[in-house]
Amino acid sequence: MKAFIRSRVGRMPEGVYHRALKAEAEVVDGDIGDLLYDLAIHRYVLQRVVDALWDLGEIPKKDQAHQMFYEMLRVYGFRAHVARNIYNTAIAF
Repeated sequence: MKAFIRSRVGRMPEGVYHRALKAEAEVVDGDIGDLLYDLAIHRYVLQRVVDALWDLGEIPKKDQAHQMFYEMLRVYGFRAHVARNIYNTAIAF
């Protein structure tokens, strides 16, 4: 079965599997707990953005997503380029 991922598709078809990248991180200065906390916050916020997009029923344009989520992501302490990556990733899902 062939499957294509399109950015405008609101959901992924059942039975389609995609490979995930494996990533490793090394903490040079600091505590491993800080890194785990940052990763947990990133995952939590990404899930909140995805849930909000699902509740809309349609995928907004990037500038609309920016208006909806940028301030919330900045409150969590994410820098501008990370905030942009989060809502762009959520739109791609």
